[in-house]
Amino acid sequence: MFKTTFVALAFTTLAHAAGVPQIAIFLDFENEPSVTSISEMKEEVSAILKPSGLQLDWRMLNNRKDDESFQDLVVVKFKGSCQMRNPALDSELGPSIGGVALASTQVSDGRVLPFSDVECDRIRHYISNEVVSKDEEKRESIYGRALGRVLAHELYHIFTGTQHHAHEGVARSFHTRRDLTGKEFRFSPTESNMLHQLKWRALLASEGERPSVAVDEGPALLQARQ
Repeated sequence: MFKTTFVALAFTTLAHAAGVPQIAIFLDFENEPSVTSISEMKEEVSAILKPSGLQLDWRMLNNRKDDESFQDLVVVKFKGSCQMRNPALDSELGPSIGGVALASTQVSDGRVLPFSDVECDRIRHYISNEVVSKDEEKRESIYGRALGRVLAHELYHIFTGTQHHAHEGVARSFHTRRDLTGKEFRFSPTESNMLHQLKWRALLASEGERPSVAVDEGPALLQARQ
């Protein structure tokens, strides 16, 4: 029932009466996450989306109130364990195979829905060699950075309403280990401009749905790449 209500409310329009659009991001964790990782994840997403001018309102799904309503929102489910304690080397876990999905966003009848899944265990496994020599606090921080970049990719699909991918940057169809753990990783100018335009369309619009791209049925996937 709650999910159905969200579908009805979410992204019918990005218009608000006044001010910068604010989007509620509801987080749903299968297991207790690392506080450091989630804090870093939020900071990374905010930094990546900063040029767009879109404002995010982070909330926990299990703390929702029945009488709350939102015009624009996203629900993100984090599967597995979202913490980087005691990472093992690939040689101990087995190799990370390129092409595995790190996250996905639901699509129905060619329309991108505001529901994403982030695969915490796969991401942890994928970047383990990059962080295994770091202390615990640094590992969690880098892991949170990776989660943030993966989540920003999925938000791009949701905000723009497309399954299409870019040739470079965060909106590319695959992310390497360096992409996820390096010092900086951002949208390309083209995708950054697309997101920036959403803000101004939202401020000017009073009604109507945002345009979406007709695409094949199925989830929009972000993959790992060797």
